Amino acid sequence: MEVLCVLCGYFSLCFVIYSVFEGVGLKSLRLPIPPAAVYYALSFLWGMPVTLAGCVAALVMKSAGRIPEKRGYNWFFRLKKAHWGLDLGLFAFVPENCGDRMIAHEHGHGIQNAWIGPFMLFTVIIPSAVRFWYRFFRTGIRKKPLKNDYDSIWFEGSATLNGKRVLEKCGEKNASF
Repeated sequence: MEVLCVLCGYFSLCFVIYSVFEGVGLKSLRLPIPPAAVYYALSFLWGMPVTLAGCVAALVMKSAGRIPEKRGYNWFFRLKKAHWGLDLGLFAFVPENCGDRMIAHEHGHGIQNAWIGPFMLFTVIIPSAVRFWYRFFRTGIRKKPLKNDYDSIWFEGSATLNGKRVLEKCGEKNASF
């Protein structure tokens, strides 16, 4: 019973955080870009659940012979036949031919994980996945075009903004965003 109460409280808090950001109409949330050491500490302490999943996924990719590419603070695995990106803390999985904008966007989700931590799953990851697949099926199966407004919701706009900022901070000023 106590576990159920804790879970209900956790889900309620996640919903409140999500609703506050949506309610104030934020298209993006400008998060502080920490130095690398602070980012890694936050990722492994506060953002541990997502980062741990990323470590497991990275080990699977490494055992399959994939070599990650370091961009900014994160490591990126490029996937064949993927049309989506996924950030799991310090590790991101992107299409083989993706551009700098997607790299920045997924890195931005890593910054969100460092700051949002254990609330990441229910405030960013699940809403982002649901939104992506809804848009994918709407445009792919029904052939109904959508406006190019992917960043119009706070967690996506924030990811793109903060990812660009961290890559620029790491000296990637020539990247094509």
